[in-house]
Amino acid sequence: MSDYSYNIPLRVGMIFVVLVTSGIGVYAPMIISKLPLGGKTIGNALQMLKQFGTGIIISTAFIHLYSHAELYLSNQCIRWPVYYEGTTSAIVMAGLFISFLIDFLAHRYVGSRTRSTSTTNPDGASATSSTDHGNGGSPDNDKLSVTLMEVGIVFHSILIGLTLSVTPDQAFRTLLVVIIFHQFFEGLALGARISLLPNTSIFPRKFLMAGAFTLITPIGMAIGLGVVNSFNGNDPSTMISFGTLNALSAGILIWVGVVDMWARDWVIEGGEMLKTSTVRTAVAMVFFVSGLVLMSVLGKWA
Repeated sequence: MSDYSYNIPLRVGMIFVVLVTSGIGVYAPMIISKLPLGGKTIGNALQMLKQFGTGIIISTAFIHLYSHAELYLSNQCIRWPVYYEGTTSAIVMAGLFISFLIDFLAHRYVGSRTRSTSTTNPDGASATSSTDHGNGGSPDNDKLSVTLMEVGIVFHSILIGLTLSVTPDQAFRTLLVVIIFHQFFEGLALGARISLLPNTSIFPRKFLMAGAFTLITPIGMAIGLGVVNSFNGNDPSTMISFGTLNALSAGILIWVGVVDMWARDWVIEGGEMLKTSTVRTAVAMVFFVSGLVLMSVLGKWA
């Protein structure tokens, strides 16, 4: 570690830069949703942000997490008792299965509770069935999807912060710029989904969910500063830990991005994009692809 230089005051200052950038990204959609611009205008803006965010999440899962996990877990510094080429994919599948299982059990619970309510209160059931949540999901399922999404983001965000702090000065500034853009775009993706949670979600809960994203990468950076003189990125245990967490996060975000966000909005019966005009659908597709492309380009450096 003595062969590298680390500008500690610069890193301390950048903690606050990343904090502010993350906060702007995640809270911007929530602020937009409260502006007096008319329900239709705000709804259109949030819908486009949501599709942009879907592209961001899917690209993050495949380009940033899956590929980085593969780099960590296939490194020659790791001496596996039995080398298996599919280690990374197996861990990603584990993340996928865990997300599926949580989603499935929660849907069964919500469904059984709804049926129980329908049996005891037929009038309430009629009112519930006519409620439109915008994407065909119930409030509980929407909250679950956003929570799973945030779990996947939080796992890798703390690793991003740690990695940034322990990166030598020679590469620090380049990585910093990329991570600032990464945090802003990812914040938009999460914030758009949080802002669209139904009104049954009280505002402080939305505020706290956004706050967790805002703080987690700076916390990772602070941890990195604490271990900067002893951190060894080539240590096998470090590589296994980082690779495993990245792979699990990839599995979680692949499920959330592809199933809960992309498929639910565009393909599954009741999805909002199945009911929009051709022009609006085309614009939404442009935003979706833009999210995919922008985050994929950032993957060149981070």
